[in-house]
Amino acid sequence: LISSLTSGLLTIGDRFGGALDGAARQFSEAFDQGWSANQFVSEMRKKGKHIMGIGHRVKSINNPD
Repeated sequence: LISSLTSGLLTIGDRFGGALDGAARQFSEAFDQGWSANQFVSEMRKKGKHIMGIGHRVKSINNPD
């Protein structure tokens, strides 16, 4: 059990699980601005930015591998 837990935690990084940090940062900034969820999405779309934690950086419909 300990080995499983440790190996899972050690895989967190830029490639696997890294979006969590970016998502937390984006959501925190939106909260600090007082934005609703709709406002947050609108602002991100207006700026042409991706919302971290939604979708996958590598995998897509065109690259399902």
